Amino acid sequence: MSVPNPTALLEQLASLVLSVDADEAGLDSLLHALTELYDALEPVGGPALDTASKAITHFKELRAIAPREVLQLVSAAAVSLQLELTPSASNAAAKAVTRDQDTLELVRDFLQESGDGISVADEILLNIESAGTTSEKVNALFRVFHSIKGVAGFLELTEIVALAHSTESLMNEVRDGRCSLTGDALELVFKATTMLRAMLDDLKRACEAGVELGSHPDCESLVTRLNEFLAGLPPEGEPAAVVAPVVVVAPVPSGAPLVAAIAAPRASAPEPEPQFEKLESAAPSPSAPRPAGKMRETVKVDLERVDSMVEMIGELIIVESMLKHSREPGSTSVTMRNTLGQLGKISRDLQNAAMRMRTVPVNNAFQKMARLTREVGRKAGKEVVLVTQGEGTEMDRAMVERLEDPLVHMVRNAVDHGIESPAERLAAGKQPGGVLTLTASHQGGSIVIELKDDGKGLDRDRILKKGIERGLVSNPEALTEQEIFQLIFAPGFSTAPKVTDLSGRGVGMDVVKRNVEAMRGRVFIESRPGAGSTFRLVLPLTLAIIDGMLVTVGRERYLVPSLSIVEALQPTAAMLMTIGERDELLSVRGQVLPMLRLSSLLGVAGARKDPTTALVVVVESMGKRVGLLVDEVLAQQQVVIKALGQGVGKAEFYSGAAILSDGNVGLILNIDKLCGLISYKHRAATGAQHEARP
Repeated sequence: MSVPNPTALLEQLASLVLSVDADEAGLDSLLHALTELYDALEPVGGPALDTASKAITHFKELRAIAPREVLQLVSAAAVSLQLELTPSASNAAAKAVTRDQDTLELVRDFLQESGDGISVADEILLNIESAGTTSEKVNALFRVFHSIKGVAGFLELTEIVALAHSTESLMNEVRDGRCSLTGDALELVFKATTMLRAMLDDLKRACEAGVELGSHPDCESLVTRLNEFLAGLPPEGEPAAVVAPVVVVAPVPSGAPLVAAIAAPRASAPEPEPQFEKLESAAPSPSAPRPAGKMRETVKVDLERVDSMVEMIGELIIVESMLKHSREPGSTSVTMRNTLGQLGKISRDLQNAAMRMRTVPVNNAFQKMARLTREVGRKAGKEVVLVTQGEGTEMDRAMVERLEDPLVHMVRNAVDHGIESPAERLAAGKQPGGVLTLTASHQGGSIVIELKDDGKGLDRDRILKKGIERGLVSNPEALTEQEIFQLIFAPGFSTAPKVTDLSGRGVGMDVVKRNVEAMRGRVFIESRPGAGSTFRLVLPLTLAIIDGMLVTVGRERYLVPSLSIVEALQPTAAMLMTIGERDELLSVRGQVLPMLRLSSLLGVAGARKDPTTALVVVVESMGKRVGLLVDEVLAQQQVVIKALGQGVGKAEFYSGAAILSDGNVGLILNIDKLCGLISYKHRAATGAQHEARP
């Protein structure tokens, strides 16, 4: 069956946005059209596919809490997709607006500071819902909306000003004791932060596309609701009876930290026009302790300048390594050796300091997941809380931004599929409320992100049955439990009995796998029936540096990313098999793996022909394991990644290059592409269709 043209589907989607209402039937139609467009874009890939994926994710988030905002979201996504698929037509249709560089700089700062402020507000609101209100929390919320209103007024963003002003007025009433931040008041502030975030996204898209900022369809109605609530409060001088808020919280295991716990804000003192405080995320150096109570001073630096400095430091380390390895043994004085050693230490300290300038704690991403858990749990009719640990763990800023999309899909999947309903949990002898635990930690040279739920666990047999139905598995006995669990990451794979606005189309987990592996990371799953599941993301510390194993094939040297390596071994004749005349197989502890000769695949002459005199490096990607035949394993190295430029010819099996310690270039193998040569069907069939190698 032929796949519809993405452009035609985009036109249908745009027409649908104008004709449907924000009711269940209309939203179902929109989601179906958007998913069809995603399916059509999947073979094409590129920015358009990412835009469609994010639109589906945000669609599902907003549907539960602000259905009318979905229409604006899909409309904005359609404009972005038009720009990516048919740039000339889109630019002609959009009303262009010219903004000077100074205005763009102001908008950029406003988006950054307001986004940080809304994240702080969401965190405080979640804490208020679980632990109650304090004057410090109310004052902190008031300052957030006051700051947004002030800067938005300067930029003449009238809708943002109106919404921030009404919300600020509500917080002022709470601060003066005329109402409590519970019930309808709390829900209105939650809706205000959601809409403000959507309006900031609209502003960013409009500036990037160079078009006029449109009006948000639901802003006026929310402002009206806020003003009506304020009008119904007692007049000034007649404070309402404020009772202690009643907070309903799902049970948390004994000893667990508070959900989305935050440090109590500092007591506020009278201050002029408050601004968001930007603190350096890195911990102070032990060698340079800061006096107690001294404020840390910071300075804003363009990110491109930081990236440029990191790149130059990488070049410095390469030159230092070349200098160290170029001297003749025995011809260098003790003084020179000591000097080179000191230079190496300083270079690496400098590299670490530069990399820390790009790192930020993951707490912002984690805090967004706490808000998402609340909304999705309500939509699904389940009591779920999120417990976060290790939110101070630092990662490369670019990686934290890329991490948010996979976390959104994982949290939604855990709440909708993993956590049972309160009745089911009680019947199973559990507490009615489910608990998600999201943790971050440094382990070795990697960052490990874990999402654990105490739900029903993955249904192994159901997943396997679905995999067989879809043709992903032909020999079930050949698959390990981990390989069966990895089937859920296949595009379009879903075991949901019906499609809902939360899940069921098999899009989310595919996005998780693709985005994590784009960061050179890996996903592992652990699950026990009735006890829950754990999804573990193992990620590199940064996208700029890679740990790799240096191998030789003939006269060439290649780098294999360490995160992809399972093991390295020297095969014996009894371990080698063939299918037909060409396909070679390797039996490792009862598991049969395809074996690829890198010399043949990459066109390298002079490599060893007999596998028993060479080595096999077993690598894994996307749930598939492959043995790569190499001549030797030389060393484990940390190198700075260099992108491959234009004019290098066909380079699909390389993900980049690196300058080695001797000054020569080593190519980094693209393990995803190499493992992609082997299909699930081919791999599963190898268990029954092999013969002993002669």
